[in-house]
Amino acid sequence: MDLTKNKAKQVAIENIIKKHQENLLRIQGIVDLGVGYRIEDHHLTNELAIIIEVVNQREVAALIPTSIEGIAVNLIESPVPETLFHSSEKIHPEIRKIADFRNQHFKKLIGGIRIRNGYGKGLGSGTLGAIAYDRESNEAFGITCRHVLVSDKRWRSKPNYPVIHPDKKWTPSTDVGTVLNEGKSTMDCIRFALNPNREIDHNHSFLGINGKIRGIATDIVCGTKVMKSGSQTGVTYGVIVSQSVTNKNRFIVFPDDDFELIDGELTMGGDSGSVWLLNDGSMKVIGLHCLGNKSKQYDAELGVALRMDAVADYLNLKF
Repeated sequence: MDLTKNKAKQVAIENIIKKHQENLLRIQGIVDLGVGYRIEDHHLTNELAIIIEVVNQREVAALIPTSIEGIAVNLIESPVPETLFHSSEKIHPEIRKIADFRNQHFKKLIGGIRIRNGYGKGLGSGTLGAIAYDRESNEAFGITCRHVLVSDKRWRSKPNYPVIHPDKKWTPSTDVGTVLNEGKSTMDCIRFALNPNREIDHNHSFLGINGKIRGIATDIVCGTKVMKSGSQTGVTYGVIVSQSVTNKNRFIVFPDDDFELIDGELTMGGDSGSVWLLNDGSMKVIGLHCLGNKSKQYDAELGVALRMDAVADYLNLKF
C-alpha cells in the first residue's frame, strides 16, 4: 500500500471537510468528521472517503449527502466503550490465559501489564501503557488512560490515588505508584508517579514485543500498520483506517487481516491505556488506546486511540 499517495489524498479530503464542517456539525446527531476508508457490505475498500460519526444513523442518514465534492460519504455509529467483565464463561480461554498472565506479579514494570486504582471502587482495570519520562526532570513515570485510574464522581476528597499491580488489593508488594493530579482533564490520558521500590524493565518497553521505544510517530496516515500490547488481549495487530478532522487527536484502528485474532478480539475492556506503535520495526509509538468495541458497519472489532504526539505534549513526556 502506497502511504505517500494515501497521505496526499487524505490531506485533500481533510481540506474539503474543513470547508463544509460548519454546516455539517449543525446537524444534530453528528459527533465527529474525519477521513478514512469507505466501508461497503461490511468490508473495507481501498477508497478514501469522508467519515461522519453519528449517534443514531437512522435519524440523521436522510440529512446527510452521499457525497461531497465528488468524495463518498460514509456514516458510522459512534463507538461506545466495552466494559471489562470477569465471567470466565464469556471470555475465550486463550484470552483468559493471556489476561491472567499479565495480571501476575512482574518484578520489573513494563508496558502491557494490568493496573488499577488501589481503592478498588467504581473503576475497572486497565493497562500500564508504557514507562515515559518528564521532558524537564527526566523522572520516570507510568502512563495510561485517565478513565482507568480516576473517576470524576468518586473520591474527590481523596488525593493521591494509589495504583496497583497485580489487580488484587493494595499491599506494599502490589503498590506501583500514585496519581498525583486527579483534576479534570480534557484528554483521556494520565501520568502517575512510580513507586521507587519497583524496578523498571529498561531492556524492553512492552510485554510480548521485542525492543525499546525509539520515538513518537507524528503522521497519522490511513493504511499504517500498528500493534499494541494490552493487559486483556495481549499483542494484537491493526491498521489505521480513519483520522478525525474535527478532533485531530483521535484515530480509529481496525484489525490487520494479515494476523489472526483470538475470537476476533482486537481489543477488549482492560486494554485501555495500552500503546499503539508502528508495526514496521521502528519501535515508534503512535497512539494511546482508549476505547474498543464491535463495529456496527464493519464486521469486526475496532479500536479508538489518541495520537501520541498530542498525549506527549499534554502530559509533558518523552521516551
